[in-house]
Amino acid sequence: MNIVFITSGFLPVPPTKGGAVENLIFNLMKANEKQENNHLTVYSIYDKSKNKILKKTCVKYFKVPIWSKFLDLLVYCWAKFFLKKKHLITYRYFFQRLHFFKKVGYDLHKNNYDAVILENNVLMFRALELYNNFEKYKGKIFYHAHNELGKTLGYDKYLTKAKKLIGVSDYISNIYRLILEDSDTEIITIHNTVDESLFLKEVSSIELTHIRETLNINNGNITILFAGRICEEKGILELIKALGRLKEYNYNLVIVGNCFYKTNVKDHFEKLLRSECEKLKGKIVFTGYVPYKYMYKYYQLADLCVLPSTWNEPFGLTVVECISSGTPLITTPVGGIPENIGESTIMLDTEDLVSNIEKKLKYYFENKDALNELKNKARADRRIYRTLYEYYIEFINSLN
Repeated sequence: MNIVFITSGFLPVPPTKGGAVENLIFNLMKANEKQENNHLTVYSIYDKSKNKILKKTCVKYFKVPIWSKFLDLLVYCWAKFFLKKKHLITYRYFFQRLHFFKKVGYDLHKNNYDAVILENNVLMFRALELYNNFEKYKGKIFYHAHNELGKTLGYDKYLTKAKKLIGVSDYISNIYRLILEDSDTEIITIHNTVDESLFLKEVSSIELTHIRETLNINNGNITILFAGRICEEKGILELIKALGRLKEYNYNLVIVGNCFYKTNVKDHFEKLLRSECEKLKGKIVFTGYVPYKYMYKYYQLADLCVLPSTWNEPFGLTVVECISSGTPLITTPVGGIPENIGESTIMLDTEDLVSNIEKKLKYYFENKDALNELKNKARADRRIYRTLYEYYIEFINSLN
């Protein structure tokens, strides 16, 4: 089968700048190397640091023209400084993506694929709207939904042209069932997974000590980890406010992530967050963007991982990463998260979230035996839900 993936036009594949969807595509590329029958093509925005292209995948890169970069910068600055918009990433790459999808549309027109997979954004239908591609690929279009619909610019009307919609959780699939209830589009769920070759690795105590020294973390302190994009809906501000009520305890919070992966996008929320962190000087460490292949080290570094999302997480990949790393997890029962939790996962009510985080952390700060028991339970609960190759086979079979 000759399969093509249309990426967002934001971030490149391989995921040299991060991105959950980009990592997932790269995982599928790696798994595809083990079989003989399928060839993958991936449309990606150009990146000068591109690396590790695999034998059975062709990555087609499209460069961003200077005029597009200039217009996008103007739009970004206008949204940031004059309109005071919160979610600046929406405005950062608009013209870049329009140009990208035009190039993709033309390449689709010139070539022939057995399956066209749109990864997570309805604006990608722009590529199929051009050059009569909807007609050419009728019955071969698949929409891989990683999120609820955001701003669609009217392109959501084309969802009915997809043969199948693949949701990353039952939560997401059920939302699209309501949207497409009068459509013939089939809707299924395939839960994401992680690369077991990464997350089942053991980090030596020597290396963990070295990381602590690099981050200036006291070995006697309890280490709390927050991993993910630094944005309002991830609950990071609530976590910091809760820790602000626990200043007398010996802990360090390690924040792994950035506003938008490895990009220069900064928004007002991150500035607010850093201002709040000033009240906890010496207790909070920002690592910035960390390459995905090193994330397992930071999960194993932590005594507790706290991921208190305040929005309906479509899937909660960080939950699966945390459980796969054998780290105790405190999170919230929102969106698709309850579909992925382990026996050692602690769920917090989102109502009065700051107080709930405070109470739970205070309990473990004051009861080291209970914390050690929870850590042992998390290690026993450590597992990969499905291997990467098992996920690949299920995904490929869904395209029939």
